[in-house]
Amino acid sequence: MNKAILSRLLELPLSEDDCKTVYTLGMDWVGPRGYMFAVKKINDIYIAKHTNNLSIPEYLHQLPSFIATLKNLYIWKNHHTKLQNTILTGVIASIASGTDDTSRELSPNTGIPAPSSLEKLVGSMTSRCDAVIEAKGGNTRY
Repeated sequence: MNKAILSRLLELPLSEDDCKTVYTLGMDWVGPRGYMFAVKKINDIYIAKHTNNLSIPEYLHQLPSFIATLKNLYIWKNHHTKLQNTILTGVIASIASGTDDTSRELSPNTGIPAPSSLEKLVGSMTSRCDAVIEAKGGNTRY
């Protein structure tokens, strides 16, 4: 899934420098334990790398170790905010040139991409994180 997302992002008309910094950062959870991983394209190879362990405390004495997980969740959020800002230029350029299917979803009054078209590309990450937190590390619909 993350490779597919990354492939789609790298199809956007991004600068060479932006292409070098675009990667996906994902999470996987089993119960209260999880991990974060990054997927990056180097030359023609997709590399996945474990980045951080995550845990949701089950007992009060585990609460101090939750600070590291909170820091990692902020890293995840900040990465996706930065990624959104990086690819937004590419999305708009792609829509303006008519090379993206979302060009059919332009607002008729302004010619600006409809919010729904941009949400499809970058909007699901926040809801995924919220679902994992709400499920306390348990299974989610993602």
